[in-house]
Amino acid sequence: MEFMSVFTAVKESLAGVDATKLDPDFAVQVNIIGSGAGAFYIANKGGAFQVEPYDYVDRDGAVTVDSGVLLQLAAGELTAEQALAEGKINFQGNPAALLSVFAAAAKPAASAKPKAPAKPKAKSKAPAKAKAAAPEAAAPKAEKPAPKAAKKAPQKKA
Repeated sequence: MEFMSVFTAVKESLAGVDATKLDPDFAVQVNIIGSGAGAFYIANKGGAFQVEPYDYVDRDGAVTVDSGVLLQLAAGELTAEQALAEGKINFQGNPAALLSVFAAAAKPAASAKPKAPAKPKAKSKAPAKAKAAAPEAAAPKAEKPAPKAAKKAPQKKA
């Protein structure tokens, strides 16, 4: 696996991720070891992640990780907490920066799961249209009671 393949996969996983609720200005350098070795950084600048294939000297932390583990983190298949606990990554610096990056990256994958139940909700709208047709059938029934009311009026007179 080449460095640029790993880098591109991570960059794409963070593209469009809303980072506005995270610390507004932090940077983490990622050092890949093994297959696809190299370094890049992930920075939150104004609520958007910047991911570039360069060293970041004034960083909040640095993580050293195997490319396979990094891809699992980026895909949301593994959390940073699990990777730290299992010794799969080595992190130096502010751990909140590392945890927030990969927690934010995992949210799009989690939000993709609720999108599937949204489709059945669309199906429930079709029966709602059938219910809308039911009041039309009720309208002719409303016309029938009018003659009954006329019959009641003569009964009151009698």
